[in-house]
Amino acid sequence: MNELLNTEAEELGLRQSQRHVRKQSGGDLSSTSEDETETISVHIQCKIENSDDLLRLCGDSGVWQVLIFILGSFCGLNCSIQNFLYIFISDTTDYWCTFPEVDKDRYTDKELKTMLLPRDSGANFEKCSRYSSDVSNGTIVSIHRTIIEKCNTETIPVQYEGGEFVETIGSEWSLVCEEAYWLPAVEATYMVGVLVGSIVFGMLSDKLGRRFTIWISTFMFVFFSPLVALSTNFVSLLIFRFCLGIASPGVYSTSYVLVVESIGSHRRGLAGSLYSIPYSAGYMILPIIAYFVREWRNLQLTCAALSPLMILTWWYLEESPRWLLLKGKVAESETLFREIARVNGKELPKDFHALVKKVAYAERESKYEITCDQRCRNCTTAVCKLIHTPVLRFRVFCMSIAFLAISLVYYGIAIDPTNLGFDRYLFAFLCGLFEIPAEIIVASLIDRSGRKPVFAGFFVTCGSMIFLSFALPRGSIGDVVLFVAAQLFISGNSTLIYLYSAELFPTEIRGYCLGISSMVGRTGSIAVPYIVELVGEKHHTYPTIIFGSAALIAGALALCLPETRNKKLPDTVVEVESCRR
Repeated sequence: MNELLNTEAEELGLRQSQRHVRKQSGGDLSSTSEDETETISVHIQCKIENSDDLLRLCGDSGVWQVLIFILGSFCGLNCSIQNFLYIFISDTTDYWCTFPEVDKDRYTDKELKTMLLPRDSGANFEKCSRYSSDVSNGTIVSIHRTIIEKCNTETIPVQYEGGEFVETIGSEWSLVCEEAYWLPAVEATYMVGVLVGSIVFGMLSDKLGRRFTIWISTFMFVFFSPLVALSTNFVSLLIFRFCLGIASPGVYSTSYVLVVESIGSHRRGLAGSLYSIPYSAGYMILPIIAYFVREWRNLQLTCAALSPLMILTWWYLEESPRWLLLKGKVAESETLFREIARVNGKELPKDFHALVKKVAYAERESKYEITCDQRCRNCTTAVCKLIHTPVLRFRVFCMSIAFLAISLVYYGIAIDPTNLGFDRYLFAFLCGLFEIPAEIIVASLIDRSGRKPVFAGFFVTCGSMIFLSFALPRGSIGDVVLFVAAQLFISGNSTLIYLYSAELFPTEIRGYCLGISSMVGRTGSIAVPYIVELVGEKHHTYPTIIFGSAALIAGALALCLPETRNKKLPDTVVEVESCRR
């Protein structure tokens, strides 16, 4: 298809050429004949074939797109804070088994630990067991080192020492020792909600529209954020975290789809990369807030106070022009296109209404066109279309594995600073800080080198750096540099994957395909807290091996995907199936 970026220039040249002829023949330059107008109209119509063309005619990278980008991307700040809040609200302060009633004037805590607490293989005091002992008149008479008593029970509770936290979810409900498996459930439940939200809101955005879906999920996000801090028991905490998780992808992913569908292909890569800057800013701001607010309920409420701002941004968001066209909403799409042209300072042809009807009819017809796979003839749902279309199915599979790897590595490194031997506040701040150059690097590379080499290369580089960390002392400066660099590359791909996915999937089921892929990725997010807390307890290197392997596998699969740079955004399954992998 001819590039429409030069449409106006060609039209102007045509007008000038015709007026030059009229001038030579003594015609009036101040008027335009009906024949001239009809010639220009036909010239434009032959160029307008799809929604991309209409968007270019109205301006596909102007002021209107900038406003939609700013409003749509702002939600990332709040979503990021809630996604990483687990790092600072869940972990417990140092704790030990309570000691027998002894005379505190005779024994210091250090002496009691040395006498009554066993040591693990690393010569550290055991946190969940103690030696049996006999006490008389506040004095320890005997210690039975062959008899080990378990704590965090009704008879032997644990005692917490002052540390970096005042109170956390773990300390409030004593989720330690035999109850430690409940602590990862705090984040896992949130991620299960994100998984459910990815599916539900992905389907809703395709069915009811991007803007309406953002409105529902924004309301949920603002409502449940403070309720988490007001939880009266552990069950209500899990329920509120689950509901908050449902809302998160409805806000963030749907806003991303709206932004991508509103911008032309030549600026889509830049917009997709910079979209995550507010998300990174939230990641960077969170450890600063958490450093000063050490009590988990106050921290949750402080972070929740930022969420009502999203309602203001939603109020000014518009619907996706592509979605309106695909759904046959000609009047609404024409009104929106005219608004885009007005804001961008573009002049539309007189027969613009006919052009919109033409494109809407063509896209509605192509939506139901028979593909090379005849089984699509009777498919009426997104599920059937996905099952019976091999090219699209393969793309969804590859992107699902990519989402899974990103979830494992991105969240795994983020919530595992203590296993890695790092300070959680500084490490979180550095990871958030270096996400911004990662997004800038991605933005500068993908329009030069393409999506595919950057996507695959970042995965391989990330996995390699994770495995290289085994050659350095745990917690050393070099170790920190490698993991921050690995986080930089994986965060670059976490930015790029939404753009790449949006360009690989067709408009008619883009939200659904993106939701399915993201859903698979969320299973990795659900597993991460268990990998970090429980697998990491066996040995601190096990999670690192899992994360590094996932990145390398995803990088290999990414090499099988097509390049999408400067390609038309596919609107139907037919267009996807007509392309080779």
